[in-house]
Amino acid sequence: MATDSAAADLVQTEATELSGDDRPYQRSWVNVIVDGVVRLPGPSWVAFLAITVALALLSLPQTWVAGLVPVGTIDPTQAFWGAAMGIVLWLYHYLDGVARAAVDAFRPATTVSEAAFARLRYELTVVPARPAAVILLLSVVLTPVYYIADPVASDVVGYSPIALLFRYLSEVFFGSLVFVLIYHSLRQLRAVSRAYAQATRIDLFHPRPLYGFAGLTARTGIAVLLVIVVPSLLTPAIFTTDSVWIWASYMGLGVAAALAVFVLPLRGVHSRLVVEKQRLQFAAEDRLKAILAELARDVDAVDLSRADAVNKTLGSLIQQREVLARLPTWPWSPGTLRGFVSIILLPIALFLAQRILLEILAIGG
Repeated sequence: MATDSAAADLVQTEATELSGDDRPYQRSWVNVIVDGVVRLPGPSWVAFLAITVALALLSLPQTWVAGLVPVGTIDPTQAFWGAAMGIVLWLYHYLDGVARAAVDAFRPATTVSEAAFARLRYELTVVPARPAAVILLLSVVLTPVYYIADPVASDVVGYSPIALLFRYLSEVFFGSLVFVLIYHSLRQLRAVSRAYAQATRIDLFHPRPLYGFAGLTARTGIAVLLVIVVPSLLTPAIFTTDSVWIWASYMGLGVAAALAVFVLPLRGVHSRLVVEKQRLQFAAEDRLKAILAELARDVDAVDLSRADAVNKTLGSLIQQREVLARLPTWPWSPGTLRGFVSIILLPIALFLAQRILLEILAIGG
């Protein structure tokens, strides 16, 4: 079973490959790392979990060498930042898997050539090498500049050279991963908009091929929210009364960004679905108007021989109009929308629960 899962992951990864000159650009260093993890023996989730745990453990000596905590002490915050690198690596793999499933589900909605479709799949799952390299280089250069410009805010005061080296390497790697992930997500969303623009089969009664990309944009939006909000939850100061507005700002920014990432790439196909719905409704209204005219002529002629048939037809047309009015024009399933809203509300609920608990403890004290 484990072998089958690993093979499936490998097939999915290789399915994004284009041969030689067909590739619009080369793969980034992030893709090389993620593909290397996927190619490890066993299920890919086990490999990513092992790497996440290893990075969490490797991050602990940084605080020991710096003298911030006694040797052997596990600092949860430091361990989290180490684990975060493995989590972000897994996010690349996860979101690319969602993108592959979405683009394959979308295939019946478009008539583009196989070559164009393969390129779309490649662009959705592969980060260009040059921009990713530029982001890494900027992180290498700007991180020490930040240390020098504001050592207090960067929290490197008192670090020994070895501890500072640990800190530098981990922050360069993590920062690069995060910014490349943001860049990759923006490219994915642009590719989704272009894919929808190429859709030639817009059918309100068979919308499922259009739903897959909503799953991708929803999950990408959630990832953006977590990247923005979770680090703020690790700062104890946000739980003081004076700093609540700072967290509220982070939360507002995160929610706004998540909503934009979820909805904006879907606006184009939403507009096309609205147009298609209006076309069907106009046609239904014309048929309803015609049968009402027939009914009026029969009444004027005092000819009720067709009254029963006309009445049944009229009822059917009214039902048709009601059915058309209920057809959705946003390309997502109810489950996708419910899941997205639930996860968006989760950080707010956790924060409010924390605040209530602190208030209760303060009153009890």
